[in-house]
Amino acid sequence: MNPADHHEFRTTLRSLMMPADTNHQGTVFGGVILSSIDQAGYLEARRHGLHRWVTASMEGVQFLAPVFAGDVVAFRTRTVGTGTSSVSVEVLVEAERYATGDLVEVTRACLAMVSVNAAGKAIPFNAPRRLGCLISGGGRTVLNLQAAIVRGDVPASIEVVLAHREDVAGVARCRDAGLPVEVIPILPEADTSNRVDQALEHAGIELVCLCGYLRHFRVGPRWHDRVVNIHPSLLPRHGGPGMYGDRVHAAVLAQGDTESGCTVHAVDEIYDHGAIILQRRCPVEANDTTASLAARVFAAECEALPEAIQAIAEGRIRLADGQVLTENRSGAADP
Repeated sequence: MNPADHHEFRTTLRSLMMPADTNHQGTVFGGVILSSIDQAGYLEARRHGLHRWVTASMEGVQFLAPVFAGDVVAFRTRTVGTGTSSVSVEVLVEAERYATGDLVEVTRACLAMVSVNAAGKAIPFNAPRRLGCLISGGGRTVLNLQAAIVRGDVPASIEVVLAHREDVAGVARCRDAGLPVEVIPILPEADTSNRVDQALEHAGIELVCLCGYLRHFRVGPRWHDRVVNIHPSLLPRHGGPGMYGDRVHAAVLAQGDTESGCTVHAVDEIYDHGAIILQRRCPVEANDTTASLAARVFAAECEALPEAIQAIAEGRIRLADGQVLTENRSGAADP
């Protein structure tokens, strides 16, 4: 083996072979080595994202030397190719002999690792999945999204929650849920936006989620096509500056609307203006108050935001040049 070639590999897994792993001839079962090759391929694939990875194929395995009890076996890996939803991994298996200390090559293998969703369908592994959530209130939207992530419904992770006041109820609630929270005091507008950018970048955020966030978020070129918001009405109705919370529901009732709901949309520099990702509708009852309507709309929000983030994280929806593109590259999703 070429020494330069060897250095391209990284040691992903090391195992001490035990007597229980051996057959009657004193050599380690091939199945033990193959199982560890599979694990090493999985660990190499995880370097490309903390997703569900499955082994689609394993090829090229030819045992060149036996492995004995007491040998320390190193499984070295490298990525040799990537696709939309797959990673090709080469695994080099070497054994350090217990008796002599000699290092011998045991075998190599080529694995195709595929990123899949909970249903086992292949999904792009480079879709945005590291979330940063901004809040201004109780944090219920973030906690609902986190619950969907914990259930395995949304293949993403909330890496940071940002708020501007320590006494915001959502700060304590998110911390109690085990989420990392950072409080950024309000400063002159540009300074606040710069600190928000820094906090999001430090956390490695790929997608920003405005979850009941009442301040203007500076999108700019840095976050273009990487920000979503959920609004408690069927946009474009009852949106814009100053339209949030009970103000929205009061406007719905005042206008005599027969239905309301919520909208998940891409965010640009204009309040509640970006392309619609999806909407969920609910009826307005004759005896509704702002409180009763708010409760019904929030129930719709609890379904809409996780569904939208799931679709983005699985690559079924993506944001590009201010548009919402589905798998067939059509325009905005039908509400």
